[in-house]
Amino acid sequence: MSATGLERFKRDRDVLHVAVQALEESPSPDTRLTAKLAEALLENYSRIIDCAENGKPFVGSSYGNAPELFVALGLPWYTLALLPFLPMAEPYLLGDIDEAERLGLGTDMCTLIRLAIEYVYAGHVPPPTAFVGLLCPCDAANVLHQAIAHNRE
Repeated sequence: MSATGLERFKRDRDVLHVAVQALEESPSPDTRLTAKLAEALLENYSRIIDCAENGKPFVGSSYGNAPELFVALGLPWYTLALLPFLPMAEPYLLGDIDEAERLGLGTDMCTLIRLAIEYVYAGHVPPPTAFVGLLCPCDAANVLHQAIAHNRE
């Protein structure tokens, strides 16, 4: 994978680390509960980075797929299309949408799929060893599958 892609993934992990620390220090029980969710995301990011750096296999998943199977099998995984919705994406989200349009991805395709394809082509995500696609009728999801399959380093 490109160094830039791993760089963004590492930067997001570092932001999550700071967020976990801040959330854990809150006096609010609700906020501390949110810290547990952020901690789970942080662990997942760290695991994927380790896999990408050390040539270990990991799974990419489409949104809408439950991760229970991956967890039960002990497989490292991440949800490719979840990334635009995380707070770490905010500083570059509008630029990423513009880049997706420059790729020629039409605005008639949902932004979620356009962003996932952009992330694959731009090297913003580690290319998964396997990708479990969306199993509902969505024409654009098939384009995402093809983008991952044909954009291997």
